[in-house]
Amino acid sequence: MELDWGEQHSYNQELSIRGVPAQHFSGRGLTDRDKTLWCGYILQLPHGNIYFAGDTGYDTFFEDIGRRFAPISTALIPIGAYRPRWFMKPIHINPDEAVQIHNDLGAQQSIGMHFGTFPLADEGMLEPSADLAKARKKYDVSEDAFLTLEEGQSFRVPLSKKKAAVGS
Repeated sequence: MELDWGEQHSYNQELSIRGVPAQHFSGRGLTDRDKTLWCGYILQLPHGNIYFAGDTGYDTFFEDIGRRFAPISTALIPIGAYRPRWFMKPIHINPDEAVQIHNDLGAQQSIGMHFGTFPLADEGMLEPSADLAKARKKYDVSEDAFLTLEEGQSFRVPLSKKKAAVGS
């Protein structure tokens, strides 16, 4: 299933998925650099949406996603592969920007992803978690509001008390 930004596929009356903007380079061959869009996704559910950022750099579209798809019960936001900044900044956010995105979205809860499984960039394997703790403190966001999971750990997505917007 291919989805462009703004396109939606409904699986049933309770679940649909919508493509939303992300900022990353694309390409699978030598001559197709940046010929396709990079997407994040909103899983639209009756009592709160789930946002999956995918790989992305920071930009202003996160505030729009937060407005259009509120309430966002849970956001999955990358916190790794951000060094060196001169190279990674356009395509990968750092933990500080991840907390900004959490706030831009108005997410009830966020989970850090895209780190700690194997070395992806110049930061150490444990550095994203430590940098996330500093960013949470800087923006006064609790560990319960923006957490990380151990590999294999499960998590139950909280449901919002108010009905989710359909978005467009």
